[in-house]
Amino acid sequence: MSRILDITQDNADRFSTGTVQAKHHFVESGLFDDDALAELIEGYPEEHMSIHTTTLNPDGVETWRHGSIKGRTGADVVEAIKRGKLWINLQHMEEVAPRYHALVARSFEEINEKNPKLKHMRHNTGILISSPSARVLYHCDISPVVLCHVRGAKRLWLYPNTEEFISNHSREQVVLRETEEEVPYTEDMDKHAQVFDLQPGDLLSWEMQAPHRVDNIEGLNVSMTTAYYTPEAMKQYGVIYGNGVLRRLFGMNPKSVDTKGIAALIKCCLAFVVKKTGFLEANEREFVTTFEVDPSKELGYIEFEGHRA
Repeated sequence: MSRILDITQDNADRFSTGTVQAKHHFVESGLFDDDALAELIEGYPEEHMSIHTTTLNPDGVETWRHGSIKGRTGADVVEAIKRGKLWINLQHMEEVAPRYHALVARSFEEINEKNPKLKHMRHNTGILISSPSARVLYHCDISPVVLCHVRGAKRLWLYPNTEEFISNHSREQVVLRETEEEVPYTEDMDKHAQVFDLQPGDLLSWEMQAPHRVDNIEGLNVSMTTAYYTPEAMKQYGVIYGNGVLRRLFGMNPKSVDTKGIAALIKCCLAFVVKKTGFLEANEREFVTTFEVDPSKELGYIEFEGHRA
């Protein structure tokens, strides 16, 4: 069997701890043309699928909005995305679409051939299908992520993973799901960013929770993303979640995100207990559906009554 990934030893050794670039051969699978994507969308479980756009609030701040594809065929959705300003996120392919997830699984196997010490778990593979003019706002992901770009062209801006660019408070809000993954952003941050122009066949991964944003440049964009955890990433998640618990339930003001020592262990144990009992679920964000996909419209959707364009 031919290899699905071209990655150097240095990049394999750095995987999950720093910025990694490689090449993949996913497009050769035939799973990413319009008809295949339409078929995938049409049969996808609603609970694992979301569609979004971004619009300006009255105060000039751009924000995420959530929509619905109810009653539309997969071909309708692909057409709406092609002509509008939309992106759709199909999650948990490891459960729903194993042929797609198998591409990622093979990639991780090939990385492990070069880096046997890499331990990874809890994969969540998804496909992002987005309009030529769509953008993903400045945000951070909860866990490490690998992005495999398949169609179109996009530009990813990757920012330093420091308090100046993402505060510990913002990390807590994201990890505790109190907000979307977006975090405060100003344009002057761009001069500190690494910029990656992604073409079909490019793979990019970066340090856990490093802030980034994406602008599509050309064509219908299709990317596969896999969120995953390593043992160290699990500890980092537990410490941040534990800090949030101490702050919200006990009125404390923890500042350290160190994953070593007895304090980190206590925070991780506290996070485990609170997640199991659901004490903080009432604080989690609620999604409001504000539009419906409509390929006949200029932006690819129509507003629900009571929501402005």
